[in-house]
Amino acid sequence: MKMRLSSFGFAKDIDAIANAGFDCIEMHYREIVPMTDEEFNDLKRKLAGSPLTAEVVNNPLPLDKQIISPDFSIEEYRSHLELGAARAAELGARFCNFGNGKTRSLPVDASKSETDAAREKVCEAIKLICEVNAKHNITVIIEPLSPVVSNFILSIPEAIALAEMLSVDNLKTFIDLRWFVDEKRPYDEIIKYADQIQHIHIDNPIVPFPTRPIPRLTDDFDYAPFMEALKKICYKGIISCEANTFDDFEKDLSDLMKFFSHFDITSYRQ
Repeated sequence: MKMRLSSFGFAKDIDAIANAGFDCIEMHYREIVPMTDEEFNDLKRKLAGSPLTAEVVNNPLPLDKQIISPDFSIEEYRSHLELGAARAAELGARFCNFGNGKTRSLPVDASKSETDAAREKVCEAIKLICEVNAKHNITVIIEPLSPVVSNFILSIPEAIALAEMLSVDNLKTFIDLRWFVDEKRPYDEIIKYADQIQHIHIDNPIVPFPTRPIPRLTDDFDYAPFMEALKKICYKGIISCEANTFDDFEKDLSDLMKFFSHFDITSYRQ
């Protein structure tokens, strides 16, 4: 079965990911926003000369920032968001992945009024991110996480409810297998919310965070129910490996393709 296979990567990784046979690369706002115009134009040329597409770019706000901090103002990041969205669109992005748990978390052990105010501030930020990206025909996909990294939006139903509450049409959701497993979500939820799932992240979900190796058949985890659920819904989105720990980057990419092949899943380029 053909599915669109992707790996997280930076500009330096384009050739390796392409050579391994992937369809896509998932890039990072933290790389493309600080680039000079010359550096960004070089990236565009490199990507244009590659068989890869860059349809998902992740984490539109700096990873070390927290929206609920007293000194954080989302308006101060409007130009940052606008530049990120414009550059992502030039790369061909269709999705802005907002997954960073620290950035969007709510306060711990706060009063109800403090928590309500913090939630409102986070929601205002998400709404602005959606507004800015809508101008470039980019959908924001919010990632259900787990208490390991966040305390806000931990399931697909919560993400759907948030989009309805904010009344934004370009806010959708997706699944990261690690957090899906950590929250013990049932696989039939994939079937139930098939039309809401815009993207997939995968790694070895049982190795403690922040270590994220590629998935392997030798892992002490049964990937089959997840893969079968994706097949059942005829999933046509992108499956992106969010690994950050490698023994040998190029060999691991090759092994990752063999992992998918075991489940009769191949990239469109194969």
